[in-house]
Amino acid sequence: MIVLGLLAILMLALGLVFGWYWFFNERAKRELMARLATAATERTTLLAAQTASDRDAPPSAATLKEMAQDDVPAPMVRLAEPVASGRLMAASNVLQQFWHASTWTEKAAFVHGSKNVEPLLRLYYETQRNKDPISGALVRSELLRLKGRELLVLTYASDLPGKELQAFMVPGADGSYLLDWESYVGWGDLTFPEFGNQYPDTSQLMRVHARSDTNYQGEFANPNLYLNLELVSPDGLYRLHGYCEKNSPTGLALAGAVAGGVQTKLTLYLAYPEGGKSPETARITGVVADRWLVLK
Repeated sequence: MIVLGLLAILMLALGLVFGWYWFFNERAKRELMARLATAATERTTLLAAQTASDRDAPPSAATLKEMAQDDVPAPMVRLAEPVASGRLMAASNVLQQFWHASTWTEKAAFVHGSKNVEPLLRLYYETQRNKDPISGALVRSELLRLKGRELLVLTYASDLPGKELQAFMVPGADGSYLLDWESYVGWGDLTFPEFGNQYPDTSQLMRVHARSDTNYQGEFANPNLYLNLELVSPDGLYRLHGYCEKNSPTGLALAGAVAGGVQTKLTLYLAYPEGGKSPETARITGVVADRWLVLK
């Protein structure tokens, strides 16, 4: 009887422990879903407001195809000369001040194009409660030229996909450096969870980690016709499959970008196929750049 009593007490204790665990776990999930819903609503409002600014509505499929063929992403040239210690210190100081700023309004002072980026900063830090990507030691510094502009990139060790975090520093009119924030955090028109939940059939600009994949699915199951990429979110937590016609301008450009199975950063336009059934299978409707930096 004593043994049975002890077993009954043990079963009751285990039931209480698992019950409390389930309760708090479910509550945390509900709070997270509510936060994502709020962020999605604010993002939708923000995107609508931006139609009057320099962020135009996503281009049509025909325009995107023309862009992929005729408006090839501008190449980014690495300059041979080393970064002068004074320039490196100046850029590093700006980045340190950005990291130490405690609010999005304070961070805006160190961000390139802050007038247009401020609504995104507020959404990212205040509504979504995101934090800056965690970085380790400085791995290298380089001078680059893109569209006639000389940039300085600071590359840090990271636990993110690719194991590196890049901070592109853009010189202003007075020569002082500012951070290209959108490429730094991997900003997109929608987050990966929002993209899967809203299931848009219009093109959305997304920054992704990408590599070729052989797991063909659904209506894109023909490897002779389609190019398949595994697309991973900037934070490395979510993934989906992106497809485009292999012999299209977009497909040919992407095949070169991911040749050899190497994971690379891409800025793409993504949309879901009309009548599609899987949130894990999207169309790649255009290539913006073979990197996250997109200078306007």
